[in-house]
Amino acid sequence: MTRAEGRAVWRYLPRVVGQETHDWVRDAIRRAEVPEASLRLRGALDDFPFRDGNGEFRVAIRVVDGVLDYAEGWPPIEGIFGEVRFIGPGMRIEAPRGRIFGVALSDVVVDMPELDTALSDLMTITGKAAGSTADFLRFVSQSPVSARIGGFTDGMRAEGRGTLDLRLEMPLENVDESRVAGEYRFGANRLWLVEGLPVLEGAAGRLRFTEDSLSMPEGRAQFLGAPARITARTLDDGTVRFDAGGVASAAALSAAWELPLLAHLSGSTAWKAQVGVSAGSVHVGVESDLAGLASSLPAPLNKNVGESWPLNVRFDAPGGAAARSLKLDLAEESGMPLRAELRWPADGPMRGGLALNAAPTAALRLAERGLRVEGHFDALDADAWRRTFDAEAGGGDGTGALSLQVAELSLQIGRLQIFGQTLNGFALHGVSDAGGWKARIDSDRATGELDWRDSGAGALHARFERLSIGQARDTEEGGTNEATAAVADTEAPPRRLPALDVVAEQFVLGGRELGRLEVSARNRAGAWQLEQFGLRNADGQLNGSGEWRTTGRQSTRLDFDLQVEDIGRFSQRLGYDDVVRGGKATLGGQLRWQGAPTRIHYPTLAGRMELSAEAGQFNKLEPGVGRLLGILSLQALPRRITLDFRDVFSAGFAFDGISGSIDVADGVMRTDDLEIRGPAARVRMRGSADVEAETQDLRVAVQPTLSESVAIGAAAGLLNPVAGVVTYLAQKALSDPIEKLFAYEYEITGTWADPAVRRLGAAQPAPAE
Repeated sequence: MTRAEGRAVWRYLPRVVGQETHDWVRDAIRRAEVPEASLRLRGALDDFPFRDGNGEFRVAIRVVDGVLDYAEGWPPIEGIFGEVRFIGPGMRIEAPRGRIFGVALSDVVVDMPELDTALSDLMTITGKAAGSTADFLRFVSQSPVSARIGGFTDGMRAEGRGTLDLRLEMPLENVDESRVAGEYRFGANRLWLVEGLPVLEGAAGRLRFTEDSLSMPEGRAQFLGAPARITARTLDDGTVRFDAGGVASAAALSAAWELPLLAHLSGSTAWKAQVGVSAGSVHVGVESDLAGLASSLPAPLNKNVGESWPLNVRFDAPGGAAARSLKLDLAEESGMPLRAELRWPADGPMRGGLALNAAPTAALRLAERGLRVEGHFDALDADAWRRTFDAEAGGGDGTGALSLQVAELSLQIGRLQIFGQTLNGFALHGVSDAGGWKARIDSDRATGELDWRDSGAGALHARFERLSIGQARDTEEGGTNEATAAVADTEAPPRRLPALDVVAEQFVLGGRELGRLEVSARNRAGAWQLEQFGLRNADGQLNGSGEWRTTGRQSTRLDFDLQVEDIGRFSQRLGYDDVVRGGKATLGGQLRWQGAPTRIHYPTLAGRMELSAEAGQFNKLEPGVGRLLGILSLQALPRRITLDFRDVFSAGFAFDGISGSIDVADGVMRTDDLEIRGPAARVRMRGSADVEAETQDLRVAVQPTLSESVAIGAAAGLLNPVAGVVTYLAQKALSDPIEKLFAYEYEITGTWADPAVRRLGAAQPAPAE
């Protein structure tokens, strides 16, 4: 016969064939081109199917490009080139060629030795295959074998090729009871066993499986930069267990997971792992003592190569709706016990908890949503950690495959170093909400409530009972007691600042009590606007406003007004003890510079200031103390200007008034009209002072006030009192010739701490009042 229809073969089966077999042939042959078929029948039909050899029944059908759907739920065999034979009581299909997915089949034999007995529904399929490992995994995942081995291969990926020997015994009445035996051999493959784990390079081995078991006597691969050994077996409870071991290098860990902190590791360490798969669930456990691995992270996670830090990591995916979990435990021997747990159900938010240096008996608390972090430290250098994170900025978000927002933070730190400040007895408890964070801080330096909003550049609302910035230290010659200055020099300028609404009832700077602080600022139209800055205490108040332009070329403007009720007490608050006695003063103006408001850029500093003071006295100062105040005190001038008024100058230079204006350009202050008026002398200053270099180039004209003293001295010397009055009147009539006689001009140069003074000669007469 020629040009037969392959799908019609079932119509020609003898009626003695069992119904299951009859239906299987009808449904299994889905497509086939039959260029040729032959039938041979000889013998008495009553003796059919001629088991005793007293007849012959033989049907041979040559098939081209056939499709055999041999069992429901199993991938069909396609592209069959072979022959279907009915010989006596049985059926046999021989296919030298065929394929399942992209896997090439060879020597495939489908055998049913009995078609009309109780065994007529038992079919045996054997064959060989060669092809890509990915297609073999696809075959397992899309066949009943997947459910029987817990779906272990469902998430696996592979690159490479291998060969398979397979035997399948399938009862057609109950396909679910099919029996499978196979061995898959592979080499030079790349395998991804579990999502999130690095790839196995150069994987090679033999994987044996049956309908309900899987084993691997010996597998080899390159994993985490070093050779690894892998074995697998099926346990009595049906769990497929993989055992693996090897060495992990720090470079390989960093390449496998994009976590910036891994870049601070070096060396390598041994590890071992167990992976269990059963009934759709996966359980992974990894252990390592981390010996051989070094960490350059800041304390407490810095580690030497020889130290042993026992680490245990466990991942559980029970399957179904049950929550998956990841647990991490760093033993107490590390010096920093660490426990962490993350849970993420199939239909709910991820949640977790992290405890650092907590008591071993304390229960690990998990947040309702997000991550709860709890830490207990004797000391912590937050600046070192901040620099570590800043150094990694711009290299990705660093979250890898897992991202989880911190929802609650609870810290207890005996000594905290942050932003150049040292806080003792630090406690922080913060809770996140939909728009930001709310927190409470307690320490010896800062106590208060914080509310942070995330929108835009952020907004900080804070109410402090006490806020102390800068470390207290004594004022030294040529020094400053603003300890934050050195820290500020090492800090990168900010790119933006948040909106601020900050009040500190007790504000301390450098150990000095400065009173009540108020700061209000907002971001608007490309600028950070300082709407209000206020500092108030019993001795004076400072008010100001300003703006920081953040677009284009950055610039800062500051308008300020300082009102001082008692210069002496106010200067003591600033750290200059016993500089001035009494006095009132006002200082106001505007300053500008390029850059951020957190640091003055002296080379571009510009502006103008107005100074006015009255009724005070400069105390006797040591050289360098008070810096610019040392210039105003006149003690840098030669002692001859004291003349006969040592009793006045020895206690310091008293003044009735100080007035003048100061212009600032490119960090240099200049004045032409600074005048100090006192009972002992009248002083006029002009010149410049470089703020950054702390140098000066000044001309100081000193005109002693002698008229009243001379007249009084003459009367007290038992001279004619009338002569004293006449002398006084003569002085005034002749515009104080004696004062002008003793007036001199001086040049002051050099540094503020160590000025050089040179007398130039008689001073030009002061303008007549």
